[in-house]
Amino acid sequence: MKIAAYHQSTDMFGPMPYKNVGSGSFTVAYDSQQEIYNSFFAELTEAVNVLRPFAAGDPLIPQYDVVYEGNVKKWIQFANSLMLRLAIRLSYADPATARKFAEQAVADPGGLITDVADAAKMRAGAGESFMNPLETLWKGYKDSRAGASIAVYLKGYKDPRLPKYIQATTINGVQDYYGVRTGVAITSPEYEQFSSPNVLSETPLYWLMASEVSFLRAEGALRGWAMGGTADRFYNEGIQKSFQENAVNNTAYVEDAVSNPASYIDPLSAGRNAPSPTTVTIKWDNADGFERKLERIITQKWIALFPNGPEAWAEYRRTGYPKLIPITLNRSAGVISSTTGVKRMVYPLAEYTLNGNNVRAAVQSLLGQPDNGASKVWWDKKP
Repeated sequence: MKIAAYHQSTDMFGPMPYKNVGSGSFTVAYDSQQEIYNSFFAELTEAVNVLRPFAAGDPLIPQYDVVYEGNVKKWIQFANSLMLRLAIRLSYADPATARKFAEQAVADPGGLITDVADAAKMRAGAGESFMNPLETLWKGYKDSRAGASIAVYLKGYKDPRLPKYIQATTINGVQDYYGVRTGVAITSPEYEQFSSPNVLSETPLYWLMASEVSFLRAEGALRGWAMGGTADRFYNEGIQKSFQENAVNNTAYVEDAVSNPASYIDPLSAGRNAPSPTTVTIKWDNADGFERKLERIITQKWIALFPNGPEAWAEYRRTGYPKLIPITLNRSAGVISSTTGVKRMVYPLAEYTLNGNNVRAAVQSLLGQPDNGASKVWWDKKP
């Protein structure tokens, strides 16, 4: 669980304190992201080896486990699946390490998350209550709405997950699924009426799902790694598992070689309209080149990840896919590209106050770039 949470933090910021965290001191030296990832792989390997002898036994402290109710076998599958995710993340920064641990995860006898029912997720259970924080953002604070990009992909692909992901709303007398372009102030009354994410307080908070594992294996297979199958098999499997996860069915979807993402239409301002971001279709085509196949895999993976924003953002930065609707109002004074968007989060001001010497040293020697949203994290190395 520590790695599941911590990798999202380092993926957002880059170098962070890791090895020496827990000493009780606010002044902790930073570790490079490469060092942190190497620690992740070592710790996950050790965790699987420690848990393995207990996999066939009775559940361990199920009354305190809100994720798997003490099922050790499922925790091992989660650990291996998490290792696969983190290995794929290094595909451009350190291909040899990426392949090594991706193949290790797939080959481990403990297995991966392959059943949709075995997804790692937070929910009510073991005597604990739970409320999905995303509902608070869109319903309570009113500062979250469906994005323009996810809306045009789902609408253009005639995707049956559309009503599962986004709430329909009526604007100017027309009911539809309306997404908002990045850069628009959704706190204004006009844009507050756009579609909200279809996430309720009781919706589980998913950490890692079976569909993601299939797409990870599809990319690994595309790269020629030993994933236990072909890229096209895992690609189609990932789509079908995402359908199962969202309780929808459409067997013809994977055969659609015609549909593209829709153009974006802003019902309130024609000046914010935008063309379709890509011509990539759904159906797998073995005649395509590597990049087209990768775009297809990551596009469908990105759709399946909804509403796991941190993971979707990380994969977009790593691969450049899916192609998104550009930012419409960029307030970064030219620092951040309107096309590729924010690359990382800036270190909090509190860190400069409480751990100033270490954070400044990390920016200079580990990040090696300005502490702003245009600088890249270590694994963001795609040419």
